[in-house]
Amino acid sequence: MMTKSKLTKITIPRLKSKIRVGCCPKERIKPRLVFFDITFSYDAAKAIAADELQFAVDYAALCSTILSEVEHQEFHLIETLGSTVLRIILDHPLIKKAKITVTKPKAFPQADAAIVSLKAGKDKK
Repeated sequence: MMTKSKLTKITIPRLKSKIRVGCCPKERIKPRLVFFDITFSYDAAKAIAADELQFAVDYAALCSTILSEVEHQEFHLIETLGSTVLRIILDHPLIKKAKITVTKPKAFPQADAAIVSLKAGKDKK
């Protein structure tokens, strides 16, 4: 029997999206492929006990929300894109902490990709 609440970690690797992102105007002419690696934690005790999605974080719906919000925006920096995604994740009432890694393949010729990672948690109340 569990007596202390523990957080469950969910990871969604390589969520794909096409987004207008880049500092140079030519980078933003058409959407570019980016990948999101998403990790979040929440107290899943009730969801586990009931084995019901209504008590869990519906990660498919969360991913849909992320994509619908960012795919219609334009970003100069992947840092800003990552921060936007992190805010969307932490806006979910059950999620306590999250990490987002944004990978922009072929960001410049000398490297395979540019990658930024951000993490944050909610203040305990």
